[in-house]
Amino acid sequence: MRGLCTSVRLSNADRFRSTYDRFSLIRGGSIDLSKDEDSGIALITLNHTERKNAMSGKMMCDLADVVTELESWSSGKGVIVHGAGRTFCSGGDLNFVKQIFSHEEGLEMSEFMHNVMTRLYNLPLISVALLEGVAYGGGAEIATACDFRVMSDQAKLGFVQARMGVLTGWGGGTRLVGIVGRSNALKILTSAKVMESHECKRMGLVDEIFPEGGSSMALTQKWLQQYCVTDSSLIQSFKTVVANADRHLDVLMEERKLFSQTWSSDLHIQAMKQNIKH
Repeated sequence: MRGLCTSVRLSNADRFRSTYDRFSLIRGGSIDLSKDEDSGIALITLNHTERKNAMSGKMMCDLADVVTELESWSSGKGVIVHGAGRTFCSGGDLNFVKQIFSHEEGLEMSEFMHNVMTRLYNLPLISVALLEGVAYGGGAEIATACDFRVMSDQAKLGFVQARMGVLTGWGGGTRLVGIVGRSNALKILTSAKVMESHECKRMGLVDEIFPEGGSSMALTQKWLQQYCVTDSSLIQSFKTVVANADRHLDVLMEERKLFSQTWSSDLHIQAMKQNIKH
């Protein structure tokens, strides 16, 4: 796969389209969207259960399409992001990662996902990540792109990138600082600790903890509804005001550059060979 960064003549839109066209061919799983017009609440499902919903190239492209559709949902109020099979997301699919292992391709993937995650973060809808099972690596980064996070009491979350010899590649490091503060973000990122729900709540990383069981989705929907009681146009305006007050584009560019330097490093290569389990 030829990295986008080898062609400086492509515009941002052209680079995004080029990446999309090639990543969509790297199959595995899907991102599914359902919209309830009555409640104004949508559901994004990360669906790759045989790999704990790890993100393939195709899933990254699916997510881009889902975000595009939600950006123009005029009657929408909120969106819940969750994983199929009662687990959130274990990060990037290693079968995909091994196909894009150069510095240039790591930067390309990071640039693509920064675009998608920033647009998810800025959606004019109130977004909630429902964390069940595990949210590791890129899965934890996806969770930070939502306005709120709710968590099963048996779920685990970990920014495990340091164990893999790599930085946060999807903008999660920058967003994490805004959620938990500088000191806690450093602790979380450098320790690569897998955290249980109550520690996440204590640090301010999650907003609510629900009992493990079949009612997690219903409880999340009920929790979100309290912020979706007014007209959709007003909710979308409030969300846009809040999103516009929190721009990270310059900082994300620096995070992307640092990530690409670690992507093809010896540390990351050795970690991949060891097939580290979290």
